[in-house]
Amino acid sequence: MMRRFLWIYPCFLLAITGCNSAPPAETDQSNPAAVQSDIPLSISSPGTEDKVGQELLMKGTAPAGQRVWLIVHPQGTPDYWIQPSASANGEGQWKNIVYIGRSGQGDVGLRYEIRAVAEPKTPLIAGKVLKAWPEALLQSDILKVTRK
Repeated sequence: MMRRFLWIYPCFLLAITGCNSAPPAETDQSNPAAVQSDIPLSISSPGTEDKVGQELLMKGTAPAGQRVWLIVHPQGTPDYWIQPSASANGEGQWKNIVYIGRSGQGDVGLRYEIRAVAEPKTPLIAGKVLKAWPEALLQSDILKVTRK
């Protein structure tokens, strides 16, 4: 009889306390970017397959306070250009200017891919060139545009 009680007692405690084996998730309240958010990292403007000029105003969403980096990849090249970063405002909106190709008419008609990233695994510096998309905790879908 005692063995049955020892087995039932822990099960009974678990049932009435709602205990689970995982501790509650902790969030860093001092860093707004570390706080969980339902706002995804995304690019909302321009649209995919749009024709764009050399200087392009981009807009999107990210968790409030999140630093967002934009990466421009000219298709057919091994280069991924890091653009200046932007920060999402309190409503989770960001906007930034990016540069698509060189000034003048030499890059008209060329196709480009653009991706927003946040919380990269290695620091990013605007103007530097990578050989692949950077690894990051948050990544948007890839946007494809053509230079007009």
